[in-house]
Amino acid sequence: MTSQDILSLQPLFSDWSITRFKEFRGHDGGGFNLNLLLKGKMVAQVDNDGWGGGFSYRWLDKGAEEAFTVIVASLPKWVDEEDPEFPQLFPEGLDYDMDMAIEEFLIDPFVQNKQWKAACKRNGNTVIRLHSLKKGEYITIYQACTPDVKEGIRKKYGEDLIEIVNDRYIAEWFPLKGRKK
Repeated sequence: MTSQDILSLQPLFSDWSITRFKEFRGHDGGGFNLNLLLKGKMVAQVDNDGWGGGFSYRWLDKGAEEAFTVIVASLPKWVDEEDPEFPQLFPEGLDYDMDMAIEEFLIDPFVQNKQWKAACKRNGNTVIRLHSLKKGEYITIYQACTPDVKEGIRKKYGEDLIEIVNDRYIAEWFPLKGRKK
């Protein structure tokens, strides 16, 4: 699946989010714990113990579990476009499962958001995403994110520009106190 395909499917998960995401080293790679939320309400605890195998789910709301299962079942087949052997092994692609969906549509964006936020804060840099970059990659421009810099970026990159990442955090960093948005 391309990063564009993933972006087009992201709205399916717009009511879902994660909190209390903690990563740790496990025996067979990294593990994690997280809380899964539906419209801001915790509906499940998800764990990966780092010993291989699938995730462990403790659902607190059966209706939410059913809703998540329906979303996962509606996803198109997953295809790894970077692995040259994938088409021979799985010519029709793979069905998403709950683990893949949580990782692809909730954990990865959560982790990327933290990385982008940190990159934007470092020395007031400007961070941009481009269609021509791989998923999760970004470019750091070592200049403050001023209107002139943003205009120069838009002119230089044109249609290749996905977003100026700093714009996500402007309202958070500089809230409009006492003014309506």
